[in-house]
Amino acid sequence: MGEKISDVVKYIFLFYALIGLMGVLPARCENEKYPKYYLSLSYSSGKIAVGDLNTCLTSLNNNDLFEYVRSYSPWWGKVDGGLQTLPGRYQTVELSFYMAIKPRLSINISVFEPFQKKNHSSVQFTLFPGEGQQVMIYEFQPRYSMISPLEFTIFYKLIRLREFSFSVGAGGGLYIARISRLYDFKVIYPNMWEEIFEMKLNTLHFPLPSLVGHLNFLAEYSLGKKLSIITELKIRGGKISNFFGNESTINKIIKEDNMEYVLGRWKEKGTLYFYNMEDQFIGERYYNMSVWSQIPYASPEFHREIRKGSLDLTGVSFKIGFLIRIF
Repeated sequence: MGEKISDVVKYIFLFYALIGLMGVLPARCENEKYPKYYLSLSYSSGKIAVGDLNTCLTSLNNNDLFEYVRSYSPWWGKVDGGLQTLPGRYQTVELSFYMAIKPRLSINISVFEPFQKKNHSSVQFTLFPGEGQQVMIYEFQPRYSMISPLEFTIFYKLIRLREFSFSVGAGGGLYIARISRLYDFKVIYPNMWEEIFEMKLNTLHFPLPSLVGHLNFLAEYSLGKKLSIITELKIRGGKISNFFGNESTINKIIKEDNMEYVLGRWKEKGTLYFYNMEDQFIGERYYNMSVWSQIPYASPEFHREIRKGSLDLTGVSFKIGFLIRIF
């Protein structure tokens, strides 16, 4: 699969390299009136890194204890299932407005169709399988959403021919994104009592200016005076953070008579944080995310590497569509 993706990338760069050779062809006539205004409707496919959400899932699923048990199958432990990371691949529709200020200079504003990714997976660790066993079940339903991201780009035409042009661009964006997660942790003790922690996290990043930037390589082939086909390669780099929201937790016990007893309920509002923690049930460390109004005091043995949680938008996308001159 990795080789196929690599081949696709090679062909894309080869395509744009060939475009550069076309610079020897006759240039377009310069006596045109500006500014000119265009609308574009395109199909876009790409991939982002995702980041913290997947790091939490991977670090828990692949902690040293679970990896040892999977590899050596000791008599005292068993691991079933596995946590699945969220895909970074996406497909979306993009609507763009272009204004050609000069023959070689234009600006672009683009808005994307909203998209989201979510899944549901669990991993189970059994200590001393058989009679007297203790079972720990980690169940996750993570999700991230991009809500109509708005991007701004300045383009400069490197090649400007009668029916073909090639531009490079750079810009940034405003993003509204959401990170949410349902997390159920269940411990089944040897006496068949069940202790359950149900945690529901929901956060939103507000549309504030972001440090996420992008580079664009745009090819345009004219089909007439007012219609063109465009293809674009975009390289995006950066993360968005400052997610705010709430997290609610319920701790309860279910005894052998199936009676449910709630031990506690609490709710926290504040900022989404990412950190390394120690799981006292299995004695291993992994990364987690929580909402806190202020960072709680904890010894370094329990909480380490605390920072704001983020969604990593670093990645590449490719789009193809139509460009229509409106006036």
